[in-house]
Parts: sequence; C-alpha cells; structure tokens
Amino acid sequence: MSAFTPVESDFDAVIRARLANSVVARHFGFVVEEVGAGSIVLRLDGRAEYGHRPGFFQGAIIAAMADYAGSFAAYTLVGRDWNLLTLDLALKYLAPAEGEALVGRGRTLSAGRTLSTTQTDIFARMAGEERLCATALVSVRHTPPRKS
Repeated sequence: MSAFTPVESDFDAVIRARLANSVVARHFGFVVEEVGAGSIVLRLDGRAEYGHRPGFFQGAIIAAMADYAGSFAAYTLVGRDWNLLTLDLALKYLAPAEGEALVGRGRTLSAGRTLSTTQTDIFARMAGEERLCATALVSVRHTPPRKS
C-alpha cells in the first residue's frame, strides 16, 4: 500500500492521458504498464535507432526513460492541471542495457507542495527476464495552472 494519496480520484486515467498527449513520449514510444499512487512502470520497446550497437540501448535513451518514469511517478500525486519541471536528474549506469525493451520503475520518495523527489530503476528486459542497468534520482518542481 502506498504512503501517498493522489489528488485526483481517477489519477490512473489522468496519467495515461497525459503520457498519450506528450509529444516526446509518443516520439519515443513509452508505454504505461502500471500506475499506482506515487509510482509508475513504463516500457520502451527496442528499435535500431535506440542502440549504439544491435541489442543495446544507448545511454541517452536510458536517461530519457529515467526522467519520464520519475516525473510521471510524481505526476500521479498532483492535480490534472498542474505541470512538473525536472530540476535535477542524477543517473548511475550499473550494467549494459542489453535487451528487447527497457522498463522504468519510478516511485516517489518525497512529495511536497512545490517539490518532489523520485527514484527510477531502469531494467533491460530480455526473454521475460529483467536486469537492473541504471538507477536515478529525479527532483521535480510543481507548477500550478496558469490563470487565463
């Protein structure tokens, strides 16, 4: 059970719609596998342009996955009209990301009124098995809706 309570009762649908409406997320092809209060699991299926050699994901792709999974874990806890801006991303590569897909498991560590900190673990998935290949801390700033 999560220690966090989402602002929106339909936060799962809000998060899925937000990701579907993100031009960058659509460009990469991020897929939501799971959404929880303060957490998310994203998947990115491998494509030739994501690797520096066949079967391996390049570091910048891993960083993008870490940023999105971390940010969207925090998004589960804010209102639908709020936005988040990444303030800091500290990423550590732990193993080669060899696989058919990347899986980003983001979870919120702290959620404040204006700032949240999340952790994302990135796994390379091959033949149903997952191997941890990177971990990141992501800090985001909450920005309220703009008044018209």
